[in-house]
Amino acid sequence: MKKIDYFWLRAAVHITAILFAVQCIIEIEHMRKTEYGWVFWAFLCAFAASVLCSVGAVVWNARSKE
Repeated sequence: MKKIDYFWLRAAVHITAILFAVQCIIEIEHMRKTEYGWVFWAFLCAFAASVLCSVGAVVWNARSKE
């Protein structure tokens, strides 16, 4: 099996982590309008998906020893 490169996965984790951290700060400071509360959850899901995808790539590479 072919090994998966970590570059884009690592970049996705870094980008979504920064964006999620900014959303956490905005949420803590109460600077968001109430109708945009879903944005926090959207960035949380994006961050979780990127982390899970990266962990999946690590597992995939660990199982495909060539």
